[in-house]
Amino acid sequence: DRIVRKRDVFLKDLDLIIEAARDVGASLPGSTVVKQLYSTTGTEEMHERGVLRLMLVLEK
Repeated sequence: DRIVRKRDVFLKDLDLIIEAARDVGASLPGSTVVKQLYSTTGTEEMHERGVLRLMLVLEK
């Protein structure tokens, strides 16, 4: 099974990026592995606010 989760975080909060990845992993049942953690471009407004959209690809 492949699960994708989305989180928006402020670029300056790099520790929160790692935290978000852990949270998502922890909230899933069983032996779920974070396969990929990557950013998407998001919207121009998000960039102006310094927000990064993260995509987490998880696999059970």
